[in-house]
Amino acid sequence: MSRLWKKYNYVMILAGLTLVFGFFMIGSLRDPSPHYIKISVTEGDTLWNIAGQYAEKGKMSREAFISWVERHNDIDGNMIKAGEKIVIPIEKNEFSDDNRELAMKSQRETKK
Repeated sequence: MSRLWKKYNYVMILAGLTLVFGFFMIGSLRDPSPHYIKISVTEGDTLWNIAGQYAEKGKMSREAFISWVERHNDIDGNMIKAGEKIVIPIEKNEFSDDNRELAMKSQRETKK
C-alpha cells in the first residue's frame, strides 16, 4: 500500500480535491427560487420600477436589487419582457406577511 501511495499520491490527492470541489459546486448551483418570490413582468415594467417597489422590503438599494435580479435571472442589460417571470430577492415569508397586513388593512377600511 505504501508503494502505491508513493507512486500515485498526487493522483489520489487530485481525485480527492476534485470530488470536494464538485460537491461544493453542486451545492452552490441550487436554484434560489424556492426561497424567494417570483413575479410576472407586466407591460411597461422596468427593473428600476420593480426595484422601487420591492428593494426596501429586501433591505437593499435599488442598484443592488437590480444587480441581484440580473444575476439570478440571467438578464443582460435590464432587458425584461411582459409576461416573463423573474425571481426577486424577497423571501416568501416576508412577502406573504406584508400581503396579510394589506388585506387586513383593506378589510378594516371597508368596514368603516
